[in-house]
Amino acid sequence: MAAVKVERHGAVAVLRLDDPSCLNALSPAVKAGMQESVPRVLADQAVRAIVITGTGKAFCAGGDIRAMQDPEAGKRRPSGSGCRRCTRGRKRCSMPTSR
Repeated sequence: MAAVKVERHGAVAVLRLDDPSCLNALSPAVKAGMQESVPRVLADQAVRAIVITGTGKAFCAGGDIRAMQDPEAGKRRPSGSGCRRCTRGRKRCSMPTSR
């Protein structure tokens, strides 16, 4: 199961965080899904707007505390680096974004 689903509604791309069991927390899988999906959507010339949403009752609970407690997580990648890249990318995006 993909942690981020990409949907298209005409010229609108919807990036849906899809892990409602943990309120769509920013787990390593969600961050990786965003890092894979965002550049692909931005490169699509037919996309005129991006909506970022979440499945279930929450958009995003924030950081995944379980992943933060994993002693191996810090060895793989500096904490928060994926989130910062996604935020910077959204800020530099030339099309409207919504979350």
